[in-house]
Amino acid sequence: ENEGAKICKDLEYGEIKSVNRSLTESEYKFQMEFNKHTKHSSTYISDVLVNHLPNIKSEIPFIHEETHIAVSNWIRPVIDEVNKSIDSENQISIESYDELRARCNTDKGDSLTYTNGQIELLVSSICKRRSTVKDKEIAQLRDIALKIEQMEGLSLHDAKALMELAHRLRPKAPLIRKKVKEYRASLDTDAS
Repeated sequence: ENEGAKICKDLEYGEIKSVNRSLTESEYKFQMEFNKHTKHSSTYISDVLVNHLPNIKSEIPFIHEETHIAVSNWIRPVIDEVNKSIDSENQISIESYDELRARCNTDKGDSLTYTNGQIELLVSSICKRRSTVKDKEIAQLRDIALKIEQMEGLSLHDAKALMELAHRLRPKAPLIRKKVKEYRASLDTDAS
C-alpha cells in the first residue's frame, strides 16, 4: 500500500454538508412574486431557503420547447468556439429537448408544493423582516396629524421625524438619506 493511500485511510472526515443548491420550482415562483413587489427580497426568501434547507432536492423547472430552442441557438456559437480548443471526448453538447423533458418538471401550472420546513422558514424569515414602528414614532405621527388638523405650522423637527421613519423603512433610498442628513445638519446648526 502506498503512503498516500495510508494517509487517506487515517483521515477523519467531518460531516459533509451541502454548500448550495438551486431553488425548487415552487420556491422560484415564490421568489418571483416577491420580486414583483419589492427589491432585495432574496436576502429573506431564496438565500434563507438554500442556506437553511440545503438538503431539499433541486428541480429542473418546466421549460417550453420554444425557450429551449431560443437558448440553444443563443449559446451554440459560444459552445462551438469553446469546443474548438477541447479534445473530442470532453466537448460540450446541448441536450435535446426530449432529453431535457425526461428530467424536468411537468407543466403543472398552479400546482405548487412546499414542505413544512419550507413554510415555517419562509413565514419566520418574512415576519422577522417586517418593519415595526416604535412608540415614539407613532406619537410623532399622531402629533403631526393633529397639527395638520388644527392648521398649525409644521416644523423642521416634524419633517425630520417623518423622514427618519421613512429612512428606517427604506434605508437605501438616496433622496431619503440625503434629506435626513440635511435635516439633522440644519437642526444641529440651529441648536449650536
